[in-house]
Amino acid sequence: RTCRAAVEAELAGKPVIRLRFGVNSGSALAGNIGASERFVYTLLGDPVNLASRLEGLNKHVGTDILATREVQAAVDGKVVSRRVGYFFFKGFSRPVEVHEILGSLDIEEGTRAWREKFDQAVDIYREGRIEEAKEAFETVIKMRREAGVETGYKDADDKGDGPSRLYLGEI
Repeated sequence: RTCRAAVEAELAGKPVIRLRFGVNSGSALAGNIGASERFVYTLLGDPVNLASRLEGLNKHVGTDILATREVQAAVDGKVVSRRVGYFFFKGFSRPVEVHEILGSLDIEEGTRAWREKFDQAVDIYREGRIEEAKEAFETVIKMRREAGVETGYKDADDKGDGPSRLYLGEI
């Protein structure tokens, strides 16, 4: 439901307000925290912290909706997504597999080619084949522009694909 709500918020056709979402799942403490003079309703716990870090990562990756692998697995076949890569976050000892939620199933076929090419490019990059990866990420940007399929992410600068640009910056 959360992934669908995030997608619908992006595609609602309302005045554009840039929103970024970090989606994770897990147990957390919810309730009023504080003293009698000041109560704050909040959520506490590692799942909340990771969701917050994902939300912040969107800005650097050039995406709008990022989710953990566990969330992506739960929504597989319900929304269109792609693996972005593995990231280390402050306060977490292991890398987290991060996925971008792109939109509803009606964009699945129109985005398939560049999503598959991006997945190949990430694998090539992880294998250390840097020149091949550079070419592959540049191809993804071109393919995504040419596909003309609207996804939740709007690249105002027409630079093509935020995650591909992130990897090209690393290269």
